[in-house]
Amino acid sequence: MIFSDYMRDRNVQTLLAQWTLVILLIWTGVMKFTVGEGESLAEALRANSLLKDTGITGHGLILSKILGGLSVGAAVLLITRDRLAKTGLAGAYLALLLFAAPLTQLFTNPVWIDGLGGFPAIGAGQGIIKYITLSGLALYLLADSRTQAGGVYSEKLEQWSLKIMLLGLVTVLLWIGGMKFTAVEAAGIEPLLKTHFAFSWMLDSFSLQTASNIIGVTEILTALLLLLWWVNGRLFGLGTLIAAATFVLTLSFLVTLPGWHPDLGFPAVGGTGQFLLKDLGLLAATLLLAGIPHVRRG
Repeated sequence: MIFSDYMRDRNVQTLLAQWTLVILLIWTGVMKFTVGEGESLAEALRANSLLKDTGITGHGLILSKILGGLSVGAAVLLITRDRLAKTGLAGAYLALLLFAAPLTQLFTNPVWIDGLGGFPAIGAGQGIIKYITLSGLALYLLADSRTQAGGVYSEKLEQWSLKIMLLGLVTVLLWIGGMKFTAVEAAGIEPLLKTHFAFSWMLDSFSLQTASNIIGVTEILTALLLLLWWVNGRLFGLGTLIAAATFVLTLSFLVTLPGWHPDLGFPAVGGTGQFLLKDLGLLAATLLLAGIPHVRRG
């Protein structure tokens, strides 16, 4: 009850959004300066249907550093928002751009699994769809920053941010949960289950596919509970509780897998680690939505 009341405090909600974005922007932004990230970006550009025939594909490392600079810059601007409202507003706009832009890859890059017939079997796109929630979190902070900078409070903008966060959470849980019923996804999560104290027992008790199915059912049921946002506050609250526990567990995979960069080590995160790290934003969005009074849900 105390925690629930604490999360209903608007200042707490804003600080949660602010510092979650700051952490993510700095952590992933600094990683953009590594050679590996530059090569990954170059590969993504070569696979992009709109950019593959342009000269930009040969400058992956430079572009990666530029993106890293913008990401860290956005974080610095957000840190200053309490004293410099207009720079905080600029940081919120930049954060929204940085989180929304990767979503275009769903339409330009091969993010589907050809062996399963392509869309809707999602492969590399699993990390991309998490940006929906992160964009909603940035938009929420943008709505608050506009007011702080002297603009008129926009209830509509805030409502959109909440709905985008909810859409992102439901999309991730439903889509990735549904993929758990495939052999490809089951094989993908096997290393995660093997190395985690809370999941390793499942492989001793069930087949790999059955264990994956159980996790998939849990994620789908959680998404369905979250969809009761406008209908049943108690069941929605249960959904946020399960979702929060889910994201805490997935973040713990960073340690148990571990998810650190194989050459650089902690705190540098590798490919799987960056996928998992985004769940910090999903966790923040879940906690924020859990504390929003029904009157503000629209």
